[in-house]
Amino acid sequence: MTDAHSKDSRVEPTLTPVDFDPFAEMAPDAPFGLSEAQKEIWAVVQMGPEASCAYNQCFALTLRGEASLDALTAAVQKIFARHDALRTQFDALGETQTIQPFEPVDVPILDLVSVGSPDERRARVQAVFAEEVRTPLDLVNGPSARARIVVEATDCLHFVITAHHIMFDGSSSVLFFRELATLYSAELTNVEGALPPATPFRFQVDFEGSPEGHERAAAALDYWRAQFADGAPSLELPTDRARSPVKTYGGAREDLVLTKVMSPDVTRVASRLGATSVGLLLSIFQILLYRLTGQSDVVVGLPLSARDPNLGDTLMGHATNLLPMRASIDGRASFADFVRRTRTALLDGHDHQSLTFGTLVQALNLPRDMSRTPLVSALFNVDRGRIALPFGNIQGEAVSVAR
Repeated sequence: MTDAHSKDSRVEPTLTPVDFDPFAEMAPDAPFGLSEAQKEIWAVVQMGPEASCAYNQCFALTLRGEASLDALTAAVQKIFARHDALRTQFDALGETQTIQPFEPVDVPILDLVSVGSPDERRARVQAVFAEEVRTPLDLVNGPSARARIVVEATDCLHFVITAHHIMFDGSSSVLFFRELATLYSAELTNVEGALPPATPFRFQVDFEGSPEGHERAAAALDYWRAQFADGAPSLELPTDRARSPVKTYGGAREDLVLTKVMSPDVTRVASRLGATSVGLLLSIFQILLYRLTGQSDVVVGLPLSARDPNLGDTLMGHATNLLPMRASIDGRASFADFVRRTRTALLDGHDHQSLTFGTLVQALNLPRDMSRTPLVSALFNVDRGRIALPFGNIQGEAVSVAR
């Protein structure tokens, strides 16, 4: 039997419409958070202009022959329009980043054709490079990336791109010049450059913050904690002068270039030992540190791309991690055995790369030394060196500018 009174006395709820679509995508210009790696760089940047300039990523492209300034500047505009990382600004507290709408990029041109002798012009070019790496980028007000062109001679010009590491890395530079070559060649022929859509950097940040990203980071943390369960050794290099009591950002760079003659030999030896070229060279570097310091327990930082492989290869931004590769060196063991152990360590490190260096340092709670970076005092990296690409009917060569 139905209770008629209770049925009639029910009050129907009143629904108020709201302007919200839970299925709508986030506006492309909406602020979003920083990745953990970006937060770590932001913290260092706050130490001052010198610290910030230490993260200036500067690359120079040299074009020899009859290059078109119009085609080059047009291609640069399209690159900046394609990739949101190049138009990123950060709020004053370093909590969010915002992609600014594209506006034509100022690409100043310095013409040195009529300046002095060839040696004087080359010196001026090097001075421009030096100025770029020591001039800060404004992460709050922008731009966080800048471009310029230096014309050294009628048949030689240099395109320089300087971007802050908080939104640009080595993989980004390779992508930048690869696309620049395609777009430049397209401008010469009045044909639209066929490039796949660029992947927004916020996708990388979203992945790191997803349940899958957190799960991977947790597994990586357990692995690295086990690697340093007994603490971490400090690398004591035999320097000519006493270490500064507080870490500074001055320095220089020496490049060891593997020539076309040496590279096949490295590959051949690595293959014979069942290792990669990087694994072989890392082993040699670790043994060098062992011989220089007499320490059988060394930690070497290895930069590694931390991009989500599902996002494709058109992502520009800071997606690099630092793996603290720990090596125990037995002077009585064979070199081949050590290379094989390094190979295993590299494979394990690659499998547990989903954790930022700063997060690991905080978790390990190591004793701090104001004169050095915690956990890692030496880095090892193998760059591609000079990137050669066809720009129309001439060859372009891009290099990293030392700082």
